[in-house]
Amino acid sequence: MTPTNNLEESSAVQAARRGAAPLLLAGALLAAAAAAAAPAAANEPAFILGPVTKVIDGQTIAVGGVALRVEGVHTPKPGDIYGYTAKVYTERRVRGLELRCELLEESAGGYPIGRCLNGGKELGALIIEAGAARDCPRQSGGRFASLESAEARELIPLPPECR
Repeated sequence: MTPTNNLEESSAVQAARRGAAPLLLAGALLAAAAAAAAPAAANEPAFILGPVTKVIDGQTIAVGGVALRVEGVHTPKPGDIYGYTAKVYTERRVRGLELRCELLEESAGGYPIGRCLNGGKELGALIIEAGAARDCPRQSGGRFASLESAEARELIPLPPECR
């Protein structure tokens, strides 16, 4: 007579041959997908990938439906005399671009600050080159200062949070 353990093992082996292995594989794949979808660890950066879907103001955009402030850029606010111009310049330069944005921190306005790239070029550089924005050296370390137009330097004062 065959011991019970052998019968159970035999049943398990037979079940695996009949299709339990694909179920185990499916379970492993689901577990891997859940791990990938889990929030990043505190020391890992968060990223957003997608097109610019909206320009809120000259320095605030939506990427894939997520609003963020572009790192290293200062533009006049919408109510300022040059605020509308800054928004239009930014919109012409960035609308529809595919971006990869690393979320860095939260801005004073409550939006996350993002360092965004398009084809290896930083979005902050593109906006400042458009002419209606200034480098915000406290965020950028001054890496966009050389891209500022003389007109932008004259007309757009830097706020204390950029100095």
